[in-house]
Amino acid sequence: MNNTGRIMDRESFRILRLLEALSAGDQVTQRELAKRLGVSVGLVNAFLKRLAKKGYMKVTTIPANRVRYLLTKEGFKEKTRLTYEYLQYSLGFYQSLKGVLGGVYRELRAQGVEKVAFYLAGEVAELAYLHLAGTGLEFYGIFDPEPRGRRLLGHNVLPLDMVQEVHFDRIVIASLNETEERKGELLGAGVEEGRIVTLEP
Repeated sequence: MNNTGRIMDRESFRILRLLEALSAGDQVTQRELAKRLGVSVGLVNAFLKRLAKKGYMKVTTIPANRVRYLLTKEGFKEKTRLTYEYLQYSLGFYQSLKGVLGGVYRELRAQGVEKVAFYLAGEVAELAYLHLAGTGLEFYGIFDPEPRGRRLLGHNVLPLDMVQEVHFDRIVIASLNETEERKGELLGAGVEEGRIVTLEP
């Protein structure tokens, strides 16, 4: 799928999230930051060193046993720049994905499909769920290999090992990356290939 506008790479997005976390000026550990970003502590440490080297943040130790990361004026400028870049990317992403979803849903209805589930909880799944309204398709659950008590727009995210217990007609892989790998996960969980739908145009 082609996104209009500039594409924000994963590293820039992680730096934006890190800058957002640091902008509050709260005391936070590298372990906590790693958990928020879903990356390793080592990667957070590398990002922090890079931000400090660029003058985007500084480290204070007042009192002596407390570490606090503070954004500099340049850090706030970079956060604003990345936020604008992300919004531009998101707009193009949303408009492009909306078109893809519309085509997929029309094709499913033409096939007589009524009950739809999603695989992978995330931004794509949220948009896919919201665009179900008015299509004549019914939502029948969302699955993820790591549900961990997560919810998506008021619905519980179900573990993949429960996929055989829900009676849907098709399951849509709510991702634009690593589609074949995700398809393999569903096949491994016992979903028939003919019931798996991708969002590839």
